[in-house]
Amino acid sequence: MNRQQARKIRVKLQEIPANSEKGLDIKRLKGNNTFRLRVGKYRAEYFFSSNRQVLYVNKIGSRGDFYK
Repeated sequence: MNRQQARKIRVKLQEIPANSEKGLDIKRLKGNNTFRLRVGKYRAEYFFSSNRQVLYVNKIGSRGDFYK
C-alpha cells in the first residue's frame, strides 16, 4: 500500500464518526460487532467502544488478503 492509498483510508476512517457512516461503503460483518469499510481495493475492519466514543481498527488490507 502506498502513501496515497493509506491517506485515503485514514481520511475515510476519520469521516465515520462525524458522518454517521452516510455515503461510505460500510457493511456490518457477521458474527460480531465489527464493520468493514471499503476504500477502492482495500478494506478496513473496525469496531466502536461501548459508548461509540472511540473507533478501533482491527486490520487493513487488500481485498484478496482481507478475507483470508
